[in-house]
Amino acid sequence: MNGPMNHWLWTHRVIDLLDPVIPLASTDITQPLINRVRVRRSGDWMIATASDRYVAGAARVPADDDCPPDGWAVEISLADAKQWLTLAKGYRRAKFSAMLVRVDGQRLIVGNDPLSGGFDSELTLTLLQDRMPPVEGLIKTVTKQRSAAPVEGWGLNADFLRKFSNAQRIFGGHAGTGRVLRLAHGEHLGISIQVGDDFVGVIMGVRLMTPRRPEWWSDVEADA
Repeated sequence: MNGPMNHWLWTHRVIDLLDPVIPLASTDITQPLINRVRVRRSGDWMIATASDRYVAGAARVPADDDCPPDGWAVEISLADAKQWLTLAKGYRRAKFSAMLVRVDGQRLIVGNDPLSGGFDSELTLTLLQDRMPPVEGLIKTVTKQRSAAPVEGWGLNADFLRKFSNAQRIFGGHAGTGRVLRLAHGEHLGISIQVGDDFVGVIMGVRLMTPRRPEWWSDVEADA
């Protein structure tokens, strides 16, 4: 739904939406369908999603009458998403509570509302018309079924965990858990990730040819 409209997005909402998912988007500009971020309104929530095929994630923040209407959705390039996030963090430092966002044709214009009641545009983002692959469907599939232990011969690239540090920082810190990522084995060699109640993600694992421990370690005597 990309018709003309004016609406407010509170500055902290923009940061909490974009900061966790931007590290999950593909940085490969030759893959434009995943070199992007999707932002949409679904019921009482604003949701942002991104994926690079190996990781995926979705963050949500509460929506109200100041947010776009239910069903509103836009997709922007990773470069534009980074610019939007940088501007939002600048607004936070300047103690601006809200950002005015206007959809004008194929453009998303971000600015502020001066005391005069006008609109000062500061950033213009190009809306992408071809749709992102069904990232939310991937997350739902991987997190739908969980088991206590991974299948035999399963491996995980631990470097991918670092991509979730922003989600950990923003949505972590709940009583009894600390700033932790909650991990569970899911379908298709995937690991589901949850941080608090408002972030869910996925890391895709790999099937290993030699799942056994190294022979040299089997020969090591345990220390006393």
